[in-house]
Amino acid sequence: MAFGNQDARWSLDTHRSYFLPIAFICIIIVLPSHGFSRYLDIDQGHTGPIIEKGTNLTLTCRLHEIRNHELNSSNILWYEWINKEMMPLPLDQYEIVDNESVSIHLWNFTEVGNHRFYCMFDEHSEDPSKSYLSGIINVYVGVPPEMPTVECFNRNLMTMWCEFKESIYTGIRANFTMEYKLRIDHETDGVWQECTQHDLPQYSKDSKSKTCFVDDEGEVGEDIHVRVRQSNALGKSPYREITYHMFQNLKPSQVENFRVTTKTSTTMKMTWEVPNDWIPEGHDPSTYYRLQYLIRYANNLTNPANVSTNVTVDFATEYELTGLSPDTSYKLAILCYAINSQKSEWRNLTEYTEQDAPGDTVRNLISNSETLPESAFLRDVSLTWEDVPEESQHGEIIGYSVYYMSEGGRSGSYDTAKMAFKLRKLERFDKYTVYVNAHTALGGGPNATVTIEDETKPPSTLEDEEIEVTLAHKTNSTLKLRWDEATNPSGVITAYGFQWKHNDGDWSDIVTRESGAQNIYEYEIKNLKLFTEYDVRMRFSNSDGTSGWTKYGPWRTAGGVPSKPLFHDPKRLSASETELYWESPTKTYDETVTYQVRYRPLPEIGKPVIAWQHASQTQNLDVRVRVNCSLVNNKQSTFAFEVVAITSGGKSTAVERQLDMCDNPAGSQIVLLAVFLAVFSLGALIIIFYCWCKHSDITKPAPEPYFIDAVLSPTESTKFQWREGKNSPKHEKERFDTLRSADSYTELLSPVIERMSSKDSSKASTYQGICGMDVDLKNGGPLSNSSRCNHYSSSMGQSILSDCGALGCARSTFNPGMKVIMMLCLKKFRKTLTMALCHVYLTHTFQW
Repeated sequence: MAFGNQDARWSLDTHRSYFLPIAFICIIIVLPSHGFSRYLDIDQGHTGPIIEKGTNLTLTCRLHEIRNHELNSSNILWYEWINKEMMPLPLDQYEIVDNESVSIHLWNFTEVGNHRFYCMFDEHSEDPSKSYLSGIINVYVGVPPEMPTVECFNRNLMTMWCEFKESIYTGIRANFTMEYKLRIDHETDGVWQECTQHDLPQYSKDSKSKTCFVDDEGEVGEDIHVRVRQSNALGKSPYREITYHMFQNLKPSQVENFRVTTKTSTTMKMTWEVPNDWIPEGHDPSTYYRLQYLIRYANNLTNPANVSTNVTVDFATEYELTGLSPDTSYKLAILCYAINSQKSEWRNLTEYTEQDAPGDTVRNLISNSETLPESAFLRDVSLTWEDVPEESQHGEIIGYSVYYMSEGGRSGSYDTAKMAFKLRKLERFDKYTVYVNAHTALGGGPNATVTIEDETKPPSTLEDEEIEVTLAHKTNSTLKLRWDEATNPSGVITAYGFQWKHNDGDWSDIVTRESGAQNIYEYEIKNLKLFTEYDVRMRFSNSDGTSGWTKYGPWRTAGGVPSKPLFHDPKRLSASETELYWESPTKTYDETVTYQVRYRPLPEIGKPVIAWQHASQTQNLDVRVRVNCSLVNNKQSTFAFEVVAITSGGKSTAVERQLDMCDNPAGSQIVLLAVFLAVFSLGALIIIFYCWCKHSDITKPAPEPYFIDAVLSPTESTKFQWREGKNSPKHEKERFDTLRSADSYTELLSPVIERMSSKDSSKASTYQGICGMDVDLKNGGPLSNSSRCNHYSSSMGQSILSDCGALGCARSTFNPGMKVIMMLCLKKFRKTLTMALCHVYLTHTFQW
């Protein structure tokens, strides 16, 4: 479709009278169209109308030389460009002027700034890319300016500059006018002069049109009056006037070219230059005001200004620091200040005292990876290298730095004194770059690098990865799969894929589960059919590809809720124990049934309801239940017993039976009585055993072995003599009486009888003596007065000799049988009464 030549025009309808024209005619550029509509646009040299906020405006678009006479002004649409979109204007603002002209009425502009309007044919309105077939006009909406803000500065005593900006946003281009005059004395001022624009200094932040410089040609540091006003197409603001005190506001710029020119291990010489703008152009530096400097320095300090170590330098431009530490980083700072003590900003510098780091890399850096047995995803990497060539070491090598960074964002750094290092527990399936450098006390040298490759390879199947997939849980509509981490991985698994089907159906759409999901090692397939078998297959992906499918199953979803079991009447076993019986539900969907058994006392009126008590969970069809009678204070009560069948499809309806329990109040008393009898019996046994041991011969001490030998084989020379150094350990500290004689056994027995009467025999030890009597027995008569009974014993041995005297001692030579019997008697019996019994036995047996 071809269009004729077109133009656009606008007119202004406003109630305000300004210097603006009432209407503008928009010039349309006409280009060859080759059968299409002419190219329409506003002359770009025309800036468009400028109106005040709140003003109404009417724009008119006109067509010329239309080749296609089917088009007229009704085909023109108006648009406004808002937020980078073509927004159509309401049709009720249109006015059809004639067949070739259409106007748009714009009322009450409330937003200041640039507004762009388009008029175009409706067939191009749907395609903003063809907006070049349109008329375009910019409308500038603004407000009259107000007094601007102004701020002045000076870096020396001869020049100053002021920066100013709008106090409110006017929305249209604004111009600033700055004037100044010198204050000659307290009563006389100079003449206002317009400020000359200059190039901006490096510290100025605003545009050139908002900055003005003043060169004080009078006395140094005089006060200067400054006034600034703003103007735009809608008017001029009042002047903003200030009085600027150059001397009081003087603040020098930072020093220039601050550097360390020479240094040693303990000194640094610094030089600098005065600020570039301190001495105005054309002034003699030797006659101008000089600056003072403050230097501060610190050892590895981030903020030198807070350090008390400082040096004041008067008027010079160099200084040497001494007494510094070797091979140490220093933070240096300097500022300058004028005679009014206003200080410049700090100029900072970091510098080391004399040092010499290695000038070359380590040689033959080699890596070797080893998979860890505890995790197939981790590896240890052993690094080895050779030292820096001797000519490039530049001092003693005191260690090496090892640093690594991976493509996955992992990093680490270490120091070592050896030319070998092991990086532990790095990811197998990530690519690493390792850097190693040598360093002396003066610093580190350049890095040597080695790359540790990613071990990822194309995946095969879940079996090859050694991933075991199991059915973790099922319901009547879901199957939950669970699997472990791969033990033979080919790479880091980034996603899993799943498909499933039932019977001979088609596989479902592939469901992908990303590795970053929660519970990545399980997946639940939902919306499945009740009690239906499904085949499931899985695959996985890593950064090098996707594996093949692995099939699992068939797995059957759970059936419905089982029917209730047939609960028989319970069998009471005791006051607190009963046995429950039931039969399997008639409907179980071929699933394993678990039975939940619980009980509780029946609620009583006016008392709280006691909660169900868990008794058992079993797969058997019977169970013994012991009720807690303390729930009813051990009083007879009716208990309800409930059985529920449970499968993966849910729980059956509960079946309940009732039984009276807890009707044996004496039960606890019987238990207490049984405990008492048990304790009493145990105590009685302990007492009996103690008494038996106290009076039993097996607990008495046995005779000394030397005593027994003397009985069995006595001699005249050795009979019962003391054996030096050969006593047994238990008799080492016993003290023995000496051999004594008696004219009769009565004389010999009397001390013994007295001792026995005093019941001191409990303290005696084993018999250590025996009577040795040289007695003539004539016709079996009694002992003669000349008989002697030799006594050699301990205190207990005296009682033995007394017993022996009471029996009537025979000759010292006994037959062997009598010796044994005598020895046993002496060993077994100690009291006079028992010895008398022994005497009767011996007399009767051996006739003596």
